[in-house]
Amino acid sequence: MAGGYAKRLWPLTKDKAKPLLPVGGKPMVDYIWGELEGLELEKVYVSTNELFAQQFQEWIESKSDARLVLAVEPTRSEEEKLGSIGAISLLIETYGIDDDLMIVAGDNLTEMKFSGFVNAFDGRPLVALYDLGDKAKAANKYGVVETRDGIVVGFEEKPAEPKTSLISSGFYIYPKETLPLFKEYLSEGNAKDAPGFFLEWLHKKAEVKAYVFSDLWYDIGDLESYEKANEIFSGE
Repeated sequence: MAGGYAKRLWPLTKDKAKPLLPVGGKPMVDYIWGELEGLELEKVYVSTNELFAQQFQEWIESKSDARLVLAVEPTRSEEEKLGSIGAISLLIETYGIDDDLMIVAGDNLTEMKFSGFVNAFDGRPLVALYDLGDKAKAANKYGVVETRDGIVVGFEEKPAEPKTSLISSGFYIYPKETLPLFKEYLSEGNAKDAPGFFLEWLHKKAEVKAYVFSDLWYDIGDLESYEKANEIFSGE
């Protein structure tokens, strides 16, 4: 998922897609591709917008991997954007996707091994949860998840008083049977931006499995977090 306009990072992202910004000397999307490249995936869709489409096309061409496909939503500004869930639904419909679908946020960096995440998939929807280790750190910032016996039983988007220290990290695997539910979710008029809202809705309809990890994880949302990520991934 790389369709955001990242206004909180302007001017850095005014003319450049956030996942293509350098972190530790290379585009952050290279870290994600480094994990995806070795997996047995039929296709890897890079979902972006018209404004940044050419930049990602050039990035795709530099990788020389036939599995990489550019998927472009017809928007060029923050006001027009479809939101993460809207973009996923469009992707499914446009390409007729009828298979298990792994979704990765293009601005989340982690040392979590994607192979372990994929191996944990057993046919039920799967979400990767990062343990902050402190509930206070999650207050008003992240989607907070409650689990019981490895199953998601509660979700709150940016709560003032989090019930757990587990947060949704931006990595999901949805079985093919659940893909039509994206369209159903949107048809009900639900929020279309943060993918966590779909998770909140879905866990009430289907059993969602949790994959908890504590490896390094970084969500790059503003200039401060971008600078911190550069320090961390540069080994400073």
